[in-house]
Amino acid sequence: MRPVDATPVWAGPQPGVLPGYSNQSAFVFHTQEGALAVHGFEVYPNGIQFKASFWEREPDPYAHDSPFDTPIGRHGRIDERFVRFGVEFDDGSRWTNLDSHAWSGNAPVAPFVTQRGGGGGGGGWTYRHWIWPIPDGDSLTFVGAWPKFNVPESFVSLALDEMRSRLDDVKSVWN
Repeated sequence: MRPVDATPVWAGPQPGVLPGYSNQSAFVFHTQEGALAVHGFEVYPNGIQFKASFWEREPDPYAHDSPFDTPIGRHGRIDERFVRFGVEFDDGSRWTNLDSHAWSGNAPVAPFVTQRGGGGGGGGWTYRHWIWPIPDGDSLTFVGAWPKFNVPESFVSLALDEMRSRLDDVKSVWN
């Protein structure tokens, strides 16, 4: 008997599903001071989960938070240490880690992106993100910037056709 699934399809991968795995990965930016990469794409029937990893060559030993966390610094301004990260879809819609998500219990407007946890320390951090649904179009464009070291908005696009082809590899525990 299949268990009852209480997870809304937009909120994350459905339980009991082994995803298809895309081998795509890319640096969004890569400098002498740090790098931001996207990788680990897991394709599910209801969306795509991926990882965004950030490495800093010489992390601040006094910083107690991740450069992906809490963008508001002292004096109510966005901290320059905060790594800006976003996704742009072929239809022109966008999500950034500066967006706030008020969870009302209702399905959000698609396309929807949310951070699903992560962490790190000592100069390296990795966070999982969820995209719902699998977007239409040819590509996903990832955007990053790092004001601390004057890294301007940088872009990299990955092929959605390759990710969609991984749907053939998806396996369900319950079917």
